[in-house]
Amino acid sequence: MLFKNKIDKKSSLLIGAPAQPPQAAMVKAITDLLPHHPEVREAYLFMKGTISEEPVLTLGVYFNSNTSAIHHEVFSSIAIIIQSYLSEQEIVDMMPLNGNIYKSVKDVDNGLIYTT
Repeated sequence: MLFKNKIDKKSSLLIGAPAQPPQAAMVKAITDLLPHHPEVREAYLFMKGTISEEPVLTLGVYFNSNTSAIHHEVFSSIAIIIQSYLSEQEIVDMMPLNGNIYKSVKDVDNGLIYTT
């Protein structure tokens, strides 16, 4: 299952590296798609959770612009590509990266999967 959620600004995010590496074929499908979206500068795969939520594999994308229509277009394209790699029980969350979240995600070991 794929979903994109909004983060409650009062919640603390827990960010880290996945215990198991994501499927190599799924990562390749994402990295093959991203060059077709020049507004994407970097992409990261990491685990994200809160104190009250289980961690979930998350694709964070750092964009050249902060336009929600562009974000939606990119995330929709990615969702179509990766759904074939996931079972109904698997989840990949997606979110734009900026500010402190971007700074934290940059420090995750082996999280960077794409850069221009």
